[in-house]
Amino acid sequence: MDTEGLYVIQQALERRSLDELVLVLESRDVPHDVFFRNGQWLLVVPDDSAAWAVREVAAYRNENVAVPLPKAPPIVDTGVWGVLAYLATIWFVFLRSNDLSGRTLRGLGRVDAERVLDGELWRTVTALTLHADLAHIASNSLFGGLFGWLLGRSLGSGVAWFSVVIAAALGNLLNAMLRPVPFFSLGASTATFAAVGIGAVFVWRTGYFRSFSGVKRVAPLAAAFGLFAFIGTGGGNTDVLGHFAGLLAGFFVGQFVVQNQLQDVGLQGQRFFGLSAFLVVLLAWAVAV
Repeated sequence: MDTEGLYVIQQALERRSLDELVLVLESRDVPHDVFFRNGQWLLVVPDDSAAWAVREVAAYRNENVAVPLPKAPPIVDTGVWGVLAYLATIWFVFLRSNDLSGRTLRGLGRVDAERVLDGELWRTVTALTLHADLAHIASNSLFGGLFGWLLGRSLGSGVAWFSVVIAAALGNLLNAMLRPVPFFSLGASTATFAAVGIGAVFVWRTGYFRSFSGVKRVAPLAAAFGLFAFIGTGGGNTDVLGHFAGLLAGFFVGQFVVQNQLQDVGLQGQRFFGLSAFLVVLLAWAVAV
């Protein structure tokens, strides 16, 4: 067939590849034809209808752009060892805090806003390992373990848990600074929201949602605030401000992690940060007692 006077809209090796655009042109009453030439199928329109056909095809494609899927962060390690260390630590302290010295341990390690502001900064760390009762530690075991595991997979267990300890301690410090005295708190929930904040900033700042446009680019941050609203504000004894302080501190520490690409420190680096996280908790308790 002679293509003189015709404009080629699309060409393909298989006839069925043109079916979608054929339907578009038919629905818009644009004159067109399909024929085979030189090993390819051609979808053509008369020259005087070319501009019309191009507009209709462009409009259809703009209306049917596939929604891009966000890239998932690479997995650095399984995240399991960090969670096991976290659970072992809080349950060891919990079991010790229910013996005859239980009240002494809580008195020495909980966040006491007045004492923290007087310089007893170790309380911002030791308080993370203390819990009021079985329901309290069970909840923090579940949520802290879950978000710590997810963070450990993306950052590596060592970097993840060191970042969480530092961010949670900063969150406890901020909480103490904002509270009127006397104020007391304990529990690992601040660490849970620190992990949420670190993970959200990591996913956002490292560009795994870059394929989205507009507000969708900040979806990880929106998800973090959504989790805070869903699990961080309920219950009569919930320390809402403490949870929010942990989230904000997590945002801050997460930004530091991204800027310095700490997730790429390698196996030895992960071990160093993991040991450092343990030593921070151990030294805080050594000072406390």
